[in-house]
Amino acid sequence: IEGAEIQGATGKSGAFYGRVGALAGQATGATIANCIVRDSVLSSPASAVGGLIGYQSTTKSTYRECTVENVAITGYQHCGAFAGYYPSEQEFDRCVENQVTISGTKS
Repeated sequence: IEGAEIQGATGKSGAFYGRVGALAGQATGATIANCIVRDSVLSSPASAVGGLIGYQSTTKSTYRECTVENVAITGYQHCGAFAGYYPSEQEFDRCVENQVTISGTKS
């Protein structure tokens, strides 16, 4: 995915399935470059909520020069500015997050 710009998005999932992201619910071995997500709200009562990608598989992806700005992210667990859940090493190159609020409800 390259050059996507998303503004004012609202992403939600149902009660049992998370994997919410402004660009994609799941990524496997992807290159995500020069993408911007701003002024958005992403939420799920389940897991894996991210500003760009909800669930990043174990196959390494590259995030290059991406921005997540003024975004609210809420989920049960595994929430993050770029990817909600990533179980292994991923590559982040010159990515920026600004004014991102992240909250999880797992106690």
